[in-house]
Amino acid sequence: MKPQYYLNIFSKKIISIFLLFFFLNVFSQQIYIDNKNNFAVEIRYKNHNIILNGGEKKIISDKEINYITIEYNNGNTISKYIPLFLNSSESLKISIENYDKEVEFKGDREALHNLVVNQQHTW
Repeated sequence: MKPQYYLNIFSKKIISIFLLFFFLNVFSQQIYIDNKNNFAVEIRYKNHNIILNGGEKKIISDKEINYITIEYNNGNTISKYIPLFLNSSESLKISIENYDKEVEFKGDREALHNLVVNQQHTW
């Protein structure tokens, strides 16, 4: 067989794999988390645990994240449960300050998240 034939099959496979990863990333939720504390916080979602040190930022890209839990590790452990109301292609930025302050939301459905989460934690 001709070398061009093998090259053509190989390039089609590469393009197919590239498109697969591209569409998996495009149709996933993007959650940007910014830890504005001077101490570490632990973020839990699905079966994942992420530790963000003070001043650190992280992007979470996954499908069907229904909630995250933020655990403040500043001597006394306090957890905040944050339900997420995002479709598969939406994004949200979450800014975390001290545990006694409201969580700040920016992005898709920010008003809904502010209402549900910040009202929930002020009672």
